[in-house]
Amino acid sequence: MADKDGSKRISFSEAEGILSALGFKKDADMRREMRTSVDVDGSGDIDMNEFKKMIQGRVLETSQTGRDMVVVTLAEAESIRFLLHAKHPSLTGQCAVSIEALEGGVIDRTPSFPFMETTEYLRNKQCLRFLDGSMHMTTREAFALLQGVQENKEKSREDFFKNILKYRRRDRKEYNDCPIKLVFTTKDEYQLLAYRLKVARFRHALQQKGFMLLDAFRRFDTNGNGSLCAGEVMAAIRSLHLDLHAADAAEIINMADANNDGQLDYLEFAQCFADKEDDTKDSKDSKRRPTTAGGTWVCGTCTMKNPRSAAHKCLICGHKKQG
Repeated sequence: MADKDGSKRISFSEAEGILSALGFKKDADMRREMRTSVDVDGSGDIDMNEFKKMIQGRVLETSQTGRDMVVVTLAEAESIRFLLHAKHPSLTGQCAVSIEALEGGVIDRTPSFPFMETTEYLRNKQCLRFLDGSMHMTTREAFALLQGVQENKEKSREDFFKNILKYRRRDRKEYNDCPIKLVFTTKDEYQLLAYRLKVARFRHALQQKGFMLLDAFRRFDTNGNGSLCAGEVMAAIRSLHLDLHAADAAEIINMADANNDGQLDYLEFAQCFADKEDDTKDSKDSKRRPTTAGGTWVCGTCTMKNPRSAAHKCLICGHKKQG
């Protein structure tokens, strides 16, 4: 987590951890690039202005020359596969090809194809998924998509996406509770990063206090109406001694408010601040077996870490405890 002491400066190791979670490769090249190009004042750490310039300036981006990404139809992909297995001269020698599904997975490839998930590759792929109407993505994928669409205003992105959905034969048309919503409420990838840091600081403060999410929510819900307004979120920030302001409280509500009522109910609060593993795994719904640790248990449906008092069903989704 960044800036643990509130100094508005972060160490190189903290910066590496943040960038690694967002998809950048954590290696010697990253460390060398940060020290030579980002730490402009030679202080040995990075202040938030330097960190912002590093993100917006694409300092750590990776790409590979001589590699092209082309969208093909299913029929065209089958034709390419036929040529691959027929060992056609156009696909031998120095030419290497990989056929991949948009939602992940290699369908076929030449043996010599050198796979390398560069920043450029990830950004292009997420832009294609956006054009395909995909709603589910990890934070890393949302970060990459924002890099590709940040020249467009948030409303323009959403209007474009709505038009895409009109012409897709899919049952689901609502996306307010899906990760794609971040792309319509976030200006650019730096704003998303800054928001993630604020959430991480809030979560860390809760953990330092030893609060379970349900206990914390009840404590912060001072009027007992089952929702947190901006004033209650700001009061929670003060009680946790965080260096955040009213605008930050408003941003947290705006980003986490799935039903757009201007407040956070417990479900929205827990989804925002739960210590989940979704940042590095696919965010589609998946069934997991419940696990227990220290008297708590993790729901196999929504991955909520439930307290011992929730002995029979999950406090988030209501599914019964299994096993």
